Amino acid sequence: VIKSLLNLSFTRDIDPRPIVVNGMANLSSSFRLCPRLLEEGAIQTLEAYVPRVTKPEILTTIANVLYNLSTNRPVRSDMVVKGAVRVCSKIVKMPGVTDECYFLTAKALGNMSLDRSSRNRMLGDGCV
Repeated sequence: VIKSLLNLSFTRDIDPRPIVVNGMANLSSSFRLCPRLLEEGAIQTLEAYVPRVTKPEILTTIANVLYNLSTNRPVRSDMVVKGAVRVCSKIVKMPGVTDECYFLTAKALGNMSLDRSSRNRMLGDGCV
């Protein structure tokens, strides 16, 4: 299911971004599926989506996915390695970002910073 969802992003017939992002939000709320989402390239998919998002609610959903993933302690360092900090940085620079989106992004960054091994990398990836 995860692989199919992430591959949907390459469909040309429809705009799959809302479907993929909402599906990722649902899947990321499951503790057991978070590692699998990262393995299948969820962070890279989100990073590719952010610059092309025009609706604030999709940005908020992307921030929600990152927050959900960051609440799962075993995947935090992997999130940082795969570029989640860059995604957060891109989100907050987008026009029309809502307060809820800022809040979720800040919470995700806060959760990722709880992992000591990730702090230096986060600083290098533009966390500040």
